[in-house]
Amino acid sequence: LLDAINRMFRESLNCQSVADAAAVCLAVTTEITASLFGFLGTVNQQGQLDTLALSSHDQATDSTTVSSPEVRVTELRGIVADVIERGTPLILGPADSRVSAVDLPDCRSPIHAFLGVPFAHAGQTIGLIALANRSGGFGRHHEEDVVALGMAFAEILTRQRAQEALRASEARYRTLYNSSRDAIMMLSPGDRFLSGNPAAIKLFACRDEQQ
Repeated sequence: LLDAINRMFRESLNCQSVADAAAVCLAVTTEITASLFGFLGTVNQQGQLDTLALSSHDQATDSTTVSSPEVRVTELRGIVADVIERGTPLILGPADSRVSAVDLPDCRSPIHAFLGVPFAHAGQTIGLIALANRSGGFGRHHEEDVVALGMAFAEILTRQRAQEALRASEARYRTLYNSSRDAIMMLSPGDRFLSGNPAAIKLFACRDEQQ
């Protein structure tokens, strides 16, 4: 389990988006639990579910594929909604009549085993890891492992969102800096010129910042 968590943190460092980081985390989770189907989503500000990553198993090649499609928004409903609203994990097996009512995005096979684990940040449930169709079903040890992985993903998600917000802020600043008609310059504490926007370069009739 510790190796799986370390792998999640390590591989997510190279991710450029929340969806990419979610795909990494879901791949690790489906692998460690031997699940044939996986889903990872977060609750948005409108109380709907954003699909970040999906995994599916190809029986012909006996291989599992994890993807991060364009974020899709669905209404919270059924078993998935119950898990998120209660904020507690849920295991369903073949003997439980509710398992047939589980509705997961893009899962085209009948579901005979289900494990849903919510994850939280700052005491509030923000998403769900859902796994299905593990041979032999899911046990409490699988639940405990996925709870730990969900906690790790919540940290990764928070970090990734902060990085995306920073990149977006820097891009807005750069656009404003370059497009402003006013001359903008950066000077050192000793009043040495460090950089200037195109308007500043034009004001001083220079070819570029170096001149």
